[in-house]
Amino acid sequence: MKRADIAMYQAKKAGRNTIRFFDLDMQTAIENRSSLEESIKHALSRQQFELYYQPQVNSTGRIVGAEVLLRWQHPIHGMILPDDFIPIAEETGLIIPIGLQVMKSVCRQLKIWGNGPLKDNLHLSVNISACQFQQEDFVKKIINVFESVDINPARITLEITESMVLGNISETIKKNAGAQEKRH
Repeated sequence: MKRADIAMYQAKKAGRNTIRFFDLDMQTAIENRSSLEESIKHALSRQQFELYYQPQVNSTGRIVGAEVLLRWQHPIHGMILPDDFIPIAEETGLIIPIGLQVMKSVCRQLKIWGNGPLKDNLHLSVNISACQFQQEDFVKKIINVFESVDINPARITLEITESMVLGNISETIKKNAGAQEKRH
């Protein structure tokens, strides 16, 4: 029954009017995915996600900001790149607490840099997943982080993919307008 269930879910995932036959590769993939999901939960609670900052320069070569890059420093497997864990984090909803943890870390880093010379005007670009953005209270959560750390939100750029924006233009405009109001 378990194997039939696995094949059924694979057929559903592939779309309507299709069939799938169970094979051991399906079970292995599901077990690997389940294991990775559990590892992501542990990584979140143990704060194994690390931020790296890729400099952004202006036309004169001066660093004006950075793009925030997320990496997972796994205690056994070493550095795990986003392509290997972000899709599962998005599918399971774990991207929401990960994203909130990232935003808090980014704001704390900006606060630290705000006290140092040459870094007090840097801007950071943070990627936002569709799952995060589609939360009803997304803007409120982000504003709460800004206020709790007491940073200037104008120093952070939230980057979203074009496909996400096109998926629901009216909601994107509404959230952007709400965020702009809170900035000023």
